Amino acid sequence: MMCIRKFRHSSALILALFVLLPGVAHGQQTSKATGYLSVESHEGYEVYLDGRQIGSTPLTAVAVPAGAHHLLVRRSVLLNWFQPDWADSVVVSAGDTVLVRPEFITLCKISSSPQGARVLLADSLLGNTPFVLRMHSGQRFHLSIEQDGYFPAFLVCDTNSPRRHHVVLQRDQEFWQRYLQESMQRQRYKTRTRRNAVFAAGVSISAGIASILLRQQADRYYGRYQAVLDSRKMDAYLDKTRRYDLYSGAAFALFEVSFGLGFYFFLKSQ
Repeated sequence: MMCIRKFRHSSALILALFVLLPGVAHGQQTSKATGYLSVESHEGYEVYLDGRQIGSTPLTAVAVPAGAHHLLVRRSVLLNWFQPDWADSVVVSAGDTVLVRPEFITLCKISSSPQGARVLLADSLLGNTPFVLRMHSGQRFHLSIEQDGYFPAFLVCDTNSPRRHHVVLQRDQEFWQRYLQESMQRQRYKTRTRRNAVFAAGVSISAGIASILLRQQADRYYGRYQAVLDSRKMDAYLDKTRRYDLYSGAAFALFEVSFGLGFYFFLKSQ
């Protein structure tokens, strides 16, 4: 009888272990697959994890599944185009606590008249207007807005300054007077060099044609020189042949020089 009771007691204990042990193991697995997330920021900002709101800042040790997540902190009160939300990816390890301190940025739009002015920070070019400046909390920028032919304008931007700045640049009259004078001089120089290029091209064409015609005339006299038997006529034809050869060579030399000058003036006129 005692053996039967002991057997029943042992069977009940074994059954209880089979029932309880998986639950304990499952609880251990769950704890291993869970981490914690804390977000330090201004009070009242909404916190979203993978598109689901999990609370508001300050957020302290909220249990989240381990792994990579998309975290969004939304400034519900200050939300506008110039103060975007903060978003980033976070990786939470099982059993660990991840502390996030969102660093919000503020945008400032800078425009100018005329557009396309350079936005400079010290000697570094940030961009051209219209320009959007990104500022972190506590930052202050001393900017200069510059454009050729205008006096520079200076601007101070921080997170407490207005979000839009429009700068009207003042014309530098002396600069524009010098610019107009230099433009007129360049135009006169181009006109003169183009005229010289056209003249040189005309001389080159004329000299080339003359060289060909003179050469042909020299060839005709040389043919007559070979055809006659009279020594006096032979000397006369040979003398004319040499003379027209000389004329043809001079015309060809003029062709080469004028062609080179025409090409030079053409390049200078561009």
